[in-house]
Amino acid sequence: MKWVAVILALAVTGCGYAFPRPELQVQNLDGPPVSIVINGQTIARLVCQFEEGESNLTLDPSDPALPSMPWSLSLIHDDGAEHGSWNIEGLESAQELIVREEGAALKSPGPVGPAPNSNPGCPDAGLRG
Repeated sequence: MKWVAVILALAVTGCGYAFPRPELQVQNLDGPPVSIVINGQTIARLVCQFEEGESNLTLDPSDPALPSMPWSLSLIHDDGAEHGSWNIEGLESAQELIVREEGAALKSPGPVGPAPNSNPGCPDAGLRG
């Protein structure tokens, strides 16, 4: 029985199938520009996908440039207001943090609700209070 498991594992690996890594994919679909802050350290700034600049980022907990888990993660507007915050103890599977104009949500990968218009324009963080 043990050999069956080993052969199956080798076959799956040999076929090029990779199990999802425990990482966090952050996507700014139609939200304001936000800075990603983990444990007090600013990691990156993301803008709406319709603007020039970076709109998504993958955070891998094994990356030595990132703070070690657990993470206190916040999304901060340019004016210092918070767009959302989460305490992440660990990642056992891939997760998505979706930034929208009305807020942000941490979830397992999958549909994110209604797609933004083809180019609705992006909110200006300077106008948010």
